[in-house]
Parts: sequence; structure tokens; C-alpha cells
Amino acid sequence: MVLTPLRVADADRLAGFLSDPVLREWLQAEDASALRDRFKRWESGRSPDGRESWLNWMVSSREDAQGLGWVQATVSGGLAVISYAILPRERARGVATEAVRALTRWLYEQPGTTAVEAHIDSENRASQSVAAKAGFTLTDRVHDGEDVWLAEPGLP
Repeated sequence: MVLTPLRVADADRLAGFLSDPVLREWLQAEDASALRDRFKRWESGRSPDGRESWLNWMVSSREDAQGLGWVQATVSGGLAVISYAILPRERARGVATEAVRALTRWLYEQPGTTAVEAHIDSENRASQSVAAKAGFTLTDRVHDGEDVWLAEPGLP
């Protein structure tokens, strides 16, 4: 697996997200054109108000460059909050765990990063499993209705 900066052109390689109703709703994209528009906004690397950095990567197969998914970090101050999505056909193969570990290690290598979190819906067992396997620990905090998971520096 390899992570590369997400670009508008990657929308076609990740159009499989649109087959998942939950991802389609979260992405606010009903078709490939809307997905390209979403990726274009993310390419800016900054939130509209400039307070957050938006860091997005395409997850691809090292062997054939096939698109596998996406990982992201929203960074504000020393806090990085990660998100991730894997194409439905690629799930349950360890891709998300590997990508989340790689992203988390990279984030902690960046000067000023003090915490890396994942905010996960309490009903999303698959994402909870990925977070746990990637070395995150469930905290007693809740942010916008989602459970906060924390990764300690020095993950394997």
C-alpha cells in the first residue's frame, strides 16, 4: 500500500465509494462529478476559514496502483483528527489498519503534533476495530456525538 496526495483526478479511481450509501451521504456526492468537486475542495489543503489544514491521501496498491481508499487528517494547532474510508471491495483485508498506522506515524513525525485522534460513531464497529488494531485507545470523551479514540506517539 502507498499513500499519495489526493487529487481531483483520483475521483475516478475512487468512484466505488458511491456504491456505499453511508459514504455517498458523508461525501455529499451522488455521482463522479460531485466526487470530483469534493476532491477539488480538499485539494486546497485548508479549511475555508484558514484555521485548519486538510491533508488528504489516496491509498493505492503498491503492485498495480489500484485505488483502495482514502485517509485524511484535519490539523488544527497540535491536534490531528483522522478519517478514513476503504472501497467496499477492499474491506476486511487490513488496508485501513495499515493506512491509518502509516498516517498516524507520519503525523507524529511532524513538528508540533501533540495528539492524533479518530472520532468514531459508537455504532460503527468496523471503524472501531480498525482504530483498535492501529493502536488507538477509546477515551471517555465524546466530540460531536462521536467517541474519541487516541493514538499515542510511537505506534508500531
